[in-house]
Amino acid sequence: DRMGFIKKVYSILFVQLAITAACVVPVVLSTKNNSYCIVNPITSYETCTITGPSLAYWMEKNWGWQIAAFFGAITTEITLICARHLARKAPINYIILLIFTICEAYMLSSTCIYYAATSPGTVMQAFIGTAMIVLACTGYAFTAKNDFTTKGAFVWILAMTLMFCGLFFLPLFWATGHVGFWYNVILVLCVFILGILLIHDTQLIVGKGRWRLGIDDYILGALILFVDIITILYY
Repeated sequence: DRMGFIKKVYSILFVQLAITAACVVPVVLSTKNNSYCIVNPITSYETCTITGPSLAYWMEKNWGWQIAAFFGAITTEITLICARHLARKAPINYIILLIFTICEAYMLSSTCIYYAATSPGTVMQAFIGTAMIVLACTGYAFTAKNDFTTKGAFVWILAMTLMFCGLFFLPLFWATGHVGFWYNVILVLCVFILGILLIHDTQLIVGKGRWRLGIDDYILGALILFVDIITILYY
């Protein structure tokens, strides 16, 4: 039934987030304890160095794994989305999703290294902010009468417009020295659009709108929610 499907999706999502946290936390802690930063007095640019032996140091030196994780995440995500017969067949669907989750967790851990070295509190703020946004959007998606499943094309158009505007205007703002303010504006707009997308995807799982996922698409449901949450965290 639909309620069993929802419980299954969120159980899988919880495991994905737990795996991600288990990967990120040790890397952040090792970065805080094994890094030092130097500020250039002329450019005010901060350069950080990761010292060893530490997990963050190993990840910085073996950067090829980051590339492998990127292509691994892309390949497994496309496989689950396009090959529905594999996404619905256990245990291969769980194995593919596990590989995808590990690849995403590794890339996120690599991203957190820089922020943990320069501003340790930033990582925690990002996690708390993401949790608040996700809870708010999820609660709205479960209780709202508005059907967001029919607005997928609208969200896509907004996202593409924002992306191309950012690619066009950010170099101009950077050249004029006003990149900081407009960069933050674009990030806020990105999070706003991602929030709408999270509501859209949550309603696909809840099944209250015109469009919904089938009860056999529990892996796909967990995948799209996980991608939404991680993308919000990045921004």
